[in-house]
Amino acid sequence: MVVLSVVLAPLPATARAGTTYYIDNRAGSNCANGGAGTSPSAPWCDFGPVEPKIFDPGDRVLLARGATWNQMLYLRGTGTAAAPIVLDAYGSGPRPHIRRDGKPLDRAVLMLNPTHWRVSNVDISNAGTGLMVFYNTLGNEGLTLTDISVRDIRGIHHTDTAWPGPAQPIDCGRTNHVYNSAGIEVTGDFAHKFGTDKYAVKGVLLRNIEATGSLAGVSFDWCNGLAAQHVLGGDGSTLVREVVMDGLNLHDNGGPARGCDDTLRLVNLRDALIMNSVVRAGAACRSETGTAGVFIGRVADLQVVNSIFADTPRTGSVDETGFDYETATERVHLRNSLISGNSGPGVSVLAHHGTDDRSLDHQITGNLFVDNGRGNDRVHKGGIARLVSNHKPTGVIAGNLHAEPTGFLHAESGGNFDGFRISGNRQLNSTAEATYAAAAFGVPGSPWGHQHSADGKQWQDLRYDAAAKEFRAGTAPRPVIKQFTQTAEEGSAWSARTWTAPKDGSVHLRGRVLKTELGGDGVVVRITRNGQVIGGPLDIGPRERDGVDVNLDDVPVRRGDVLRFELGSKGDAANDSVSWVPAVGYAPGPEVRWDFTNGRDGWDEAVQLTGKAEGGELRLEATGDDPAVYSPDGLGVDTRALRFVEVRMRNETAGTGMQVYFTTDADQKWADDKQIGAAAVARDAYCTTYRIDVGAHPKWTGTLKRFRVDPANAPGPVKIDSIRLVG
Repeated sequence: MVVLSVVLAPLPATARAGTTYYIDNRAGSNCANGGAGTSPSAPWCDFGPVEPKIFDPGDRVLLARGATWNQMLYLRGTGTAAAPIVLDAYGSGPRPHIRRDGKPLDRAVLMLNPTHWRVSNVDISNAGTGLMVFYNTLGNEGLTLTDISVRDIRGIHHTDTAWPGPAQPIDCGRTNHVYNSAGIEVTGDFAHKFGTDKYAVKGVLLRNIEATGSLAGVSFDWCNGLAAQHVLGGDGSTLVREVVMDGLNLHDNGGPARGCDDTLRLVNLRDALIMNSVVRAGAACRSETGTAGVFIGRVADLQVVNSIFADTPRTGSVDETGFDYETATERVHLRNSLISGNSGPGVSVLAHHGTDDRSLDHQITGNLFVDNGRGNDRVHKGGIARLVSNHKPTGVIAGNLHAEPTGFLHAESGGNFDGFRISGNRQLNSTAEATYAAAAFGVPGSPWGHQHSADGKQWQDLRYDAAAKEFRAGTAPRPVIKQFTQTAEEGSAWSARTWTAPKDGSVHLRGRVLKTELGGDGVVVRITRNGQVIGGPLDIGPRERDGVDVNLDDVPVRRGDVLRFELGSKGDAANDSVSWVPAVGYAPGPEVRWDFTNGRDGWDEAVQLTGKAEGGELRLEATGDDPAVYSPDGLGVDTRALRFVEVRMRNETAGTGMQVYFTTDADQKWADDKQIGAAAVARDAYCTTYRIDVGAHPKWTGTLKRFRVDPANAPGPVKIDSIRLVG
């Protein structure tokens, strides 16, 4: 490993013609570290010859596919916009793999003050930090990281590398200014002053980055943040500028460690765009400071669009949120994304860092919020939570769709929404009737399909390419529909995502269209129902990166109706890929609801169940394997209008099944011929919503008199949050 004092030294660079260097340690490669390394037939064996080199514009370092090294790759040098320095793969087979020993201070790749570098097609694992980008000079430009996979990156938490021993005091110098282990870490050391007109790096692109099994996936974090010194109001958000993150896939990240705070950590960042990305099931171990899928602090002018932030787990931490507005945030626009299944709030907007902190001019618009607050914590729940009011956050919350059993807007600990303009948010009928195209992509049996048309009238299905994870017509480059993006064919052709209505009703539609590639001719978009235009057409310009809303409310549909979200070419379809992820949700129908906020709500005559209504739920203890609790009698409900029983509960027993029995005015006898069962999650850590289609039962006819819920088939605790009859 490079000695720290050498690593942090400023480096000059000279310009000359580019040279390509090859590295291959496999048997039969004819490698030799003493050679020039400039031929694939006589490569270097390992990274030893790279360490002393300062690369020049146009140089390329190529790693052999199928090869593996246990070394740190140390990269220095300055490229130009016309002649960047490149690290990439060559040959055939799996991507080159840098696998370290799993020690906290292990680094896989260390880049010092990179300007105009491109790094692609590398796998990294088993390190304290994966790919580390370290800056100690200002004014660097141009960093592109694409098609990189990182896994099992852990060992540093709040600069503590002593786990599982006693916690150590924060010492950023000891870890090269790494605050938490991350697959890709952008950090540095600025002991000198910098102001709001200075930056460490601008022009950063991260594309197609996968991180799993790690404390964090991607982190822009200067050892828990830096403030611009001696500048009035300077919060350090200028340190990294002009960033695009496209196609991040950060999933199933977490311990083991003393704590793992956040999956995507954005600190000291300005003028940034995140799109077409997934942050899911991260921060999966307890942290005393709280956990989040995405953490933002000292951030300004950030657009987050057409992405998924889901399933931050229950770990006993505070927050457990999908998206955390933490400190010194301005003009963060969270748009048209799916925010779902988080143990805590979908979004937390905090105001607890003092009266000189700020959280200003945000927009939370067009998103789909579904089933957040699953941990049922009293404080940390809801679609959007406002916690504490040491200052006054401001912004707009508008046009969102939500199916939130713990409420869409939740204020707690003195927080309120007084600084927000709130309008046009639409509640949906149920969590089961809300769908986001990217979340259902490639899922068999979903209502989503993918088609193309030569004329916009006659449509054919696209075929799914499982290896490429895309729908396409054949071997031609277009049309292609991917999880978040789509293109059309050349000429006047079209492509479309389709949604087929599973039932009669009225639906709300949300979507935002923007270019994933700048240039081309631009495109036209529209929404049709059974071939008739109901939305658009709208032009999307060649450089449209802010996005254009394509929203509709209260669209009537009959079962089997087909909605198409259509994209049309204007001639040359090259460079005309767009990001467009429609969300569809049914508007509320009739319902009967019991939420137990005022006691048992008439639910009595429990069998093999003891307990009481407390804290807005029925807190029960099953004493046998056939517990039951009965609804109020004489409901008088028309079974044609209400065909689903929804039970939101936490089954803490070992039982894996539940049942619903019912009686009608015409058939008042309790019997097994009027029951329907469902699978249940055993020893569940969350409140799960079970949706039982009693309308499918042949005896669900006439007028409902009464029904009962058998919440488990084993003894133990059961907590029922709510019960609904819905259409």
